[in-house]
This record gives sequence, structure tokens and C-alpha cells, in this order.
Amino acid sequence: MKLAFLIDGLDEFSDDYKKLVKILHQANQTAAVKICATSRPWNVFRDEYRQNPTLQLEQLTLDDMKLFVESKLEMSPGYCEFADTQPAEARQIIADLLGKAHGVFLWVTVISGLLETSFQEGARTQELRAIIDKLPEEISELFQYIWKRASPRFREEASRYFQIIEFSKTYRVALYSLSL
Repeated sequence: MKLAFLIDGLDEFSDDYKKLVKILHQANQTAAVKICATSRPWNVFRDEYRQNPTLQLEQLTLDDMKLFVESKLEMSPGYCEFADTQPAEARQIIADLLGKAHGVFLWVTVISGLLETSFQEGARTQELRAIIDKLPEEISELFQYIWKRASPRFREEASRYFQIIEFSKTYRVALYSLSL
């Protein structure tokens, strides 16, 4: 019997990373086992898998992410005005945004929406840089950041939606049937 394991997100493991690496290393000693794992390039994983073939997806998706951010922001008149008057700063803000995303497309999607709002509100360069600098890099921390920024009025409504989703999972009821 031959086994192939595809493991996405080693960096999302919530226990001891060294134990995880050791377990995977032991499993990979068997010729019948092949493991393909993904992770952000943390040293604990780089050190262990230095001799193995690697592929840095964030390098392959960078152009797509840049295209997404530019096309999203170009729909904002505030960004267009900013880019027309300060093209170098506009390019740098997008580069900083992409650099902080570390290849996480979801992160870029969420943040480009926040930036779009800031451009609509007429934020200046220093304010935009401060927004990007203060943003957490971890996606879970990013959602907490967004939650804290939301007005209490919207939190109450969002809480109701979360409760509906939790109910649908607990009682195995399709969300669309709840809307009926």
C-alpha cells in the first residue's frame, strides 16, 4: 500500500511545531509514504525541509494579487485621484500591502477593501501608511482587528448571523432553508 498525504497549513498547527516536524519526518522515512505540505516559510519548517524540493507559491501568486489589488482600488475614485497626484506613493502603498500579506490572498482581499474605504474618506499618505503598518499579519488577528473597528450597531447584527451559522452547523440545517 502506498500513501500520499497533502497537508495544507503546517503553520496553523496549534501545538508544538517541532513535534509535528518530527512526526512528519518519521512518516516520510517509509518509501510507501509521500508527503506534500504547505506552510508559510517559518524557520522551523525551512530548517527541517531545506533538502526537500520547495515551491514558494507566494512568488507565483504575487502578480495575480497585485492585479487584484490594483483593479479593486482603481474602481475607487479616491484612489484614482491619489494615484494621479502621487503615483510613486500609490505604487509603494500597494507594494507594502503585498509585502505584508505574505502571499495570503484572503488577507489582501480584506485589506484592499479597508484601503478602498480610506481612499474614499480622503486619507493622506501618512494615514494610509499608518493603517498598513498597524495591520496584523495573521489572518485570525486581522479578523479580530476588523471586529474591533466595527461599530457596536453592526456587531450586534453580525453576531446574529454568526449565531445562525452556528445553529445550522449544530443541527445540520442548510443555511438557505433557514432563510425560507
